[in-house]
Amino acid sequence: DPMLIQESMDVDIYAEGNTLSGFGKLTSTKTMTVIREDALSLPFTDVALDSRPMRVHAPRFLVKSVVQSSPYPGGMNNITVTFAVNTRLPSGTVLAIHNIEGAEAPDGNMLLTGTDGGLFKSPIVDNLGDGTAGHGTWVNCEKALFIEVMGEIPCDGANYTITFEVLNPLQPQLCTDVYINASMMDVRPWLREESDHSDTELFAISSSNEAKRNLLMDVWDGVHMDPDLRFAPSDIYGAIEEDACPMVVWPGAFLVKEIGQSVPYPCATDNLITVTLATNVPLYPAITYPGKSATSTQVVINGLVNAKVPGKVFNETTSTTLGFEKSSTVTGGTRSEAASTFFSSTVELNKLDQTSLVLDIAAQSGDVVCCVPGSNQRLITFQLTVENPRTPQVPNLPVSVAATGTGVQILRSPMRMDVGNKRPMYILQGTITDHLISQSSSQPCQSNTITVSFNIDINLYSNCNPVVTLSGMPPFALNERVALATSSPANSIADGDWNQEMRFMELNVTADITAMTIQFSFTTTNPTESRDAPDKPPSLEIGGLAPSVNVGRPTSIDTQPGTITDAEFLVKDINQTNPFPASTNYINVKIRSSVALTESCGVHITISNLRGACVTGSEVSLTGSGANAFQSIVNNTAKGTWVADTSSVVLKLKDAGMTADQDYDVSFQITNPPSGQSSPIVMIESSGIPISPTEMTRLAVAPNVFAAIPIEGYPLQVRGGTEAAVFTVKTIKQSTAEPGANNTISVSFQTNVPLSTAGGEQSKITISGLMNAETSTAVMDLQLSDNIFTGSWNSDKYALVMNVNSDTTAGTTYTASFQVTNPSKPQVSPEITIETSGIVIQPSMMAKSSGAVNTVDDDGQSVAGMDGSASPMFVLGPKLIKRSIYQSECKPGQSNTLTVTFQSTIAISPDVSKTSTIELAGLEGVNAEDGTVSLAGADAAKFSDCTPWFVNCTASKAHWDEHAAILSMNVHSSISAFQDVVITFTFMNSIHGQDPPPLSIGFFSDGKDFDIPPVAIEALDSVQKTDNMPLYIKNSGSWTVKDIGQSTNAAGATNTISVTIKPEFELTGDKEATITISGLRGSSTPDSTLKLQGDNTADSAIFNSMASWTARTGTLVLQVYSGQHVPTHANTIIKFDLENPNYSQDGPEVIYISASGDVPHEPAAMGLAANTNKPLSVSAASFTAKGIFGNVTAPGADNTITVTFKPSVVLSESRDSVITIDGLAGSDTESTIALPIKMISGDVGTFVSPDTAIEIGFTPECKLSNNQVMIMAHSDRPMPVDMKGAVLYFTEEGACKGRWTTVAAWDRHEHCANLTVNSGNWEDGTSACQELGVVDKLEVMDGGDGYMAGNVTVMADTAGTGPLGPRLGGE
Repeated sequence: DPMLIQESMDVDIYAEGNTLSGFGKLTSTKTMTVIREDALSLPFTDVALDSRPMRVHAPRFLVKSVVQSSPYPGGMNNITVTFAVNTRLPSGTVLAIHNIEGAEAPDGNMLLTGTDGGLFKSPIVDNLGDGTAGHGTWVNCEKALFIEVMGEIPCDGANYTITFEVLNPLQPQLCTDVYINASMMDVRPWLREESDHSDTELFAISSSNEAKRNLLMDVWDGVHMDPDLRFAPSDIYGAIEEDACPMVVWPGAFLVKEIGQSVPYPCATDNLITVTLATNVPLYPAITYPGKSATSTQVVINGLVNAKVPGKVFNETTSTTLGFEKSSTVTGGTRSEAASTFFSSTVELNKLDQTSLVLDIAAQSGDVVCCVPGSNQRLITFQLTVENPRTPQVPNLPVSVAATGTGVQILRSPMRMDVGNKRPMYILQGTITDHLISQSSSQPCQSNTITVSFNIDINLYSNCNPVVTLSGMPPFALNERVALATSSPANSIADGDWNQEMRFMELNVTADITAMTIQFSFTTTNPTESRDAPDKPPSLEIGGLAPSVNVGRPTSIDTQPGTITDAEFLVKDINQTNPFPASTNYINVKIRSSVALTESCGVHITISNLRGACVTGSEVSLTGSGANAFQSIVNNTAKGTWVADTSSVVLKLKDAGMTADQDYDVSFQITNPPSGQSSPIVMIESSGIPISPTEMTRLAVAPNVFAAIPIEGYPLQVRGGTEAAVFTVKTIKQSTAEPGANNTISVSFQTNVPLSTAGGEQSKITISGLMNAETSTAVMDLQLSDNIFTGSWNSDKYALVMNVNSDTTAGTTYTASFQVTNPSKPQVSPEITIETSGIVIQPSMMAKSSGAVNTVDDDGQSVAGMDGSASPMFVLGPKLIKRSIYQSECKPGQSNTLTVTFQSTIAISPDVSKTSTIELAGLEGVNAEDGTVSLAGADAAKFSDCTPWFVNCTASKAHWDEHAAILSMNVHSSISAFQDVVITFTFMNSIHGQDPPPLSIGFFSDGKDFDIPPVAIEALDSVQKTDNMPLYIKNSGSWTVKDIGQSTNAAGATNTISVTIKPEFELTGDKEATITISGLRGSSTPDSTLKLQGDNTADSAIFNSMASWTARTGTLVLQVYSGQHVPTHANTIIKFDLENPNYSQDGPEVIYISASGDVPHEPAAMGLAANTNKPLSVSAASFTAKGIFGNVTAPGADNTITVTFKPSVVLSESRDSVITIDGLAGSDTESTIALPIKMISGDVGTFVSPDTAIEIGFTPECKLSNNQVMIMAHSDRPMPVDMKGAVLYFTEEGACKGRWTTVAAWDRHEHCANLTVNSGNWEDGTSACQELGVVDKLEVMDGGDGYMAGNVTVMADTAGTGPLGPRLGGE
């Protein structure tokens, strides 16, 4: 055990002495028993073990902890050591605490503090130390402390603590492994020599003084000390427990490193840089290590790009000191202590390295240390003022901070910069917004003030020499030096410099301007000619401080600089007072200019092309409200100059002349030309301020003269020209639109000039275009309002000509009417014109009446005609009216008379060798032969069947076309207009029923110039929906008797259906008559032909013996036999069989009977028998008797079950009948598909199992020759234990189909059944069937070349149990 010097050994005890044989053992040797010493209380001992004699512990440190007070680089660090030992440390013992890597202290005596520092003195080590009490000896190069025990340290396990102070290194480092050992102990040499406890013992060496001097050779031996990490170093901001590990030294770092600015504007001299710092370690102004010079530390802030000292020139090589503007610390939100406590009173601003700020750490007093927050959360904040550069910038690198120098260092790292405009040395580039340039006037030849305003979002400092530049300006008329009319802020902008060639203006900012709206203006004079503002607006910039922007312009074009309004006459009206030739006439002029027109601009206004005007002299006098604004060329006020060559008036502006947008009215007098003319295009223009010649607006204001019209208000419009004479009223209408009728034409007219003799020629009025009108004479009988006209008819032009026998009065309305005959064919109203000769009025269309004249409707009643029918010569087409038709008989096959009545709106007469026909069409159902038929009635004689017509044609005839169903009645004598025509026509009705067909009547002719298209002819209202409707034929005959019943309602039974009928009309086989009975749904009889039965031979002989049956629709069709008939005087009874379904049903509610052939008999509901005789009503089947009993009640005994039953219906194989007896619970009989059943009584041959999935076969041991068969089951259901008595019924195809017998004996294991055969017969009473399992065909598939004829023997030992295995039979 390395913890022991020696282990206890067993102690023996015995007694020696003299014995009878001599000296020797008196007792036997015994191992002594260790008595536990409970009083053993030495530290770190085990009572049970350490009570054993001579068990000796090796010397060792029981406690050996070490802890430090500070991890600060370059800081004073108290190292505290606590130890305890398990041995006595005599006076002179030397303890070595070594491997304190990085610790710095002067060689020699080192003060010991702590609880037990006074127990030690400084030993002499390597000529260091002098034995001073309360001190140890420090050897700096070895990083070791030696202490010598002055008194004795007892072996009591007590803790001893000392503290000594060292300087931490500047560089960060991790915890170091500190060792401790003890030497110079008084230990027996033999023990030392025999011990080998290098890492665990208290290493002991000689106690001589020489040895003490050479102590260093052994200090590296010792025990690794334990860092005390229970508590973090006190008063160390941010320290944790691990930082108490000896010689842990932190790397320096900035905990807080914030920086911002106050002003982001270029050239600002008042940009306050605010810095807040805090470090995790102190930045000592100086640290003095043994044998070294004192260190120094500076805080360096880099990246204050282009920062300058206000008011000083800054270059690459010089630096300038700056004073603190403001400095303090912030503790818990409260400022305290000036920053000068930590830094020198001045700092350096050096342009090298992107402009750096260098701060020297100042000498500090007390416990205030830069720049550790400490327990008071102290932050160092200071401010200094710099001057911003002129050029806007966004620093591309962050501002960084570092602690440099020979002292504590902190690596450079980015500072936390404020954002946006407060980011240090972020210099805004100005933005020009809300910019606008405008002008005060766009009037040509006027003074114009140009105003510029804009908003700048940065301060402008005069020390930056800002220059406002306006480029791309319009070509203003300005001097090189432009005086500003206004500027805002006042006196902040100097007068500008104008470059006419390049069209730009520069203005210097002469005073500081805060971010705000800037405005200035200057004045120019506009040119006389119009122009538009430049397409591109001027640009505005502040050189180097705000980039160029296109200056906004007002939305109003006139206020956009450079816009010179296009001068124009907004109003330029002209009219006259008199349109008569050679009359005095005043020309009225109203003008309004878009711009001011002044004398100073040399403005002349010229009104030209007053063609035909006559003026005496060179001037015209002006009157009107605007006369005094003008003068003649020779300066005569209210005068104008007349220029005869150009028929022009020149108006010279006087003084202020015309104000923009104001009306000026003037009038001057001329004389009209002697002959008529149209108004000339009068032009107006201006010079001085140019306005191009433009057409004046001629006002259509009728002069206050007779019959004046608006156009005669046009200047120099002289009546007798293009607007000489017109009809101001010219209307025309007629009295009737009926074809061929006498028609009165009425006209009204009025002129704007008198009609009289002109040049000796009499005036005439001609109304032409009355197409197809006819008159009996050329001289017209006029009905006049004023008897000054006479008339005649021009048949070539269909025109009325009226001579004017005396002068008419202009403006007076005259009327006239005359009579013509309308044409017989329809036409639209033609265009009708009116004109005059003598006093010429050009032809023009007359205004035709759009109203209506009366006509007649289809009932012959007078009604208002269509709109426009009052227009002259509008003629309606002829038509047939008052049309009606009715009949006398509606029964099929009966004689029938049609009575037809109509009127024609136009007279119709026959034409020799021509055909004029009234056609009656759509006469379906008329049974008459093609050809001539007779007509009757009051007007039958007006028609014949002749085509074409001659005088000797036979009257009262017509032609019948059976195929087309048309009755053609050719006109034989005249038919008057609007007179009733009545005829009758007799024929036989069709035997087929029908609804009244649509009928029409029309007129067709190859000798007339008109036809009358077919129109419907119908029965009068009194006849509607009666049997007298024309050609209404009842649909069919009816059934006098139509009854049906049945013989049984038993389910599944054969049911005889009985039908009794008597038709209204005889049905014959010669007409292929059929009778259809439908609706017999619910029968099980499939589609087939059914045999018919009858009560007597006569009835059954009427029809074919077989009838067609369709099960789905329940339809039976009976065909009347050729030569037979179904009588109408007696009942006919027929019967046929149907199979009832196996389930109950009510039977159909309606069964129909119909017939075709001679006279159709429409479907009619038959009379159904009642109750159980209702056809196909079926009642559910039941057992009328049902009994069951067993013969044995003993447990385990065979029990014969006897069943007695009687069904109400036939149960048969053909009906797939299955009888199920359910509920036989409690039997031990296994399930089987072949339970033997024995018939006791009844008329049924036998019953079989419904599960027929069995087959029979044969084996050599079970063969038919022995009346044996092998029985196999298809299904999984087992074969019975005993099949004796079971019935075998053969259902498959073959010779044995339908045969049966029973099983006489049953071998369950071999599946072999012995068949019951009595006297060679099966139990069905017929000879036993010998053809079960007969091989039908045997084909050799492979083998030899030939075989002998004869039986084939299947040997027992061959594969399988037969040719097809056990499933041989049945298949």
